[in-house]
Amino acid sequence: MDYQFKIGHTAITWPEDELEQAVRDVASLGYQAFECFGWTLEAWEKERPGEYQAVLDKYGMRQYSAYCVADFADPGKKEEEINNVVTWSKILKSLGGEVAVLGGRRRKKEEYSLDEYKAMADAVNEIAKRLRDIGVRCCFHQHTRTPVETQEEIYTFMNEIDPDVVFFAPDVGQISKGGGDPVKVVRDFKSIIKHVHLKDFVGGTVEYDEEGKLVDTTGYLCYLPLGEGVVPIPTILEILAEMNYDGFVMAELDGTPSSPRPPTEAAAISKRYLQSLGQKF
Repeated sequence: MDYQFKIGHTAITWPEDELEQAVRDVASLGYQAFECFGWTLEAWEKERPGEYQAVLDKYGMRQYSAYCVADFADPGKKEEEINNVVTWSKILKSLGGEVAVLGGRRRKKEEYSLDEYKAMADAVNEIAKRLRDIGVRCCFHQHTRTPVETQEEIYTFMNEIDPDVVFFAPDVGQISKGGGDPVKVVRDFKSIIKHVHLKDFVGGTVEYDEEGKLVDTTGYLCYLPLGEGVVPIPTILEILAEMNYDGFVMAELDGTPSSPRPPTEAAAISKRYLQSLGQKF
């Protein structure tokens, strides 16, 4: 099948202080858009006003989205966290971006109650309304080691959000790493999916050491370049094609000091795999 998805790449395979290098590498491979952290955009704007736009222009790259972390599980931090996300989203908007990818902070050890998930959803709904007012779409992103990690938690939380303002940005590698079925999740929530992180996972059950640190078997926090893991990426792309998905698909791979290859080489592997499935670059 020939795919015509809009394909971008996120920045986290590269060290955070190598943002221009990441933009250059992603552009050189023919990816169409870029995503980095919201706080990275803020730091550039404070330290070098206007220079990041010049970087994007230099390499012909589009800043479409930003990953924004918020502690929506702690009521005491609600206003501070909302203000952070709004600040990042305003900068994103000024760069021509459209999507704030909203993820949570580190989860507590105890299980969350339904009432707590309802409160989290209320906080995310409020963030989404604030972002809508400035012209940025809020897409929720489940993530391992956050309050919304397992498949059960995804359904519990997503059933409480307001689908008129909160959309879904599934990370299929994160769903797999959290023990879930990414095909089922994508199919069940396809009506509100407006952004996708396409990531591969090594498979199996992840392990943590006595200090709670992930035992990384790949150098990429147990993830892999696309096509090298167990995530059924062809099936996921087929579902997106069937629903006439018109948002961006962001190829992604986590980077660490133990990464076994340069970031651009890993991004090239993912590109070749997507091309083998019929994706046009």
